[in-house]
Amino acid sequence: MDKPLGNHPRQSTATLENNVPASLSDPLNLPCGVTLANRIAKAAMTEGLATIEGVTTDRNVRLYERWGKSGAGMLLTGNVLIDHRFL
Repeated sequence: MDKPLGNHPRQSTATLENNVPASLSDPLNLPCGVTLANRIAKAAMTEGLATIEGVTTDRNVRLYERWGKSGAGMLLTGNVLIDHRFL
């Protein structure tokens, strides 16, 4: 059984059933029931590629396409503006 990390009961060391340390290429089961293909994640960033008016550009679309094809198990978006009134 995995040893808990810290005081949170749901946190555990990253090991597989046979007590071998998990690899970045191993799937990751999240508590919500979703399984990520691997343990690689792109952290949230502010890309700054929109126009001064806040309109998405082709550069922004190409960047997210590239990240989407990267094979990372999880992509976390940065500051994605849906409506400037609620920023």
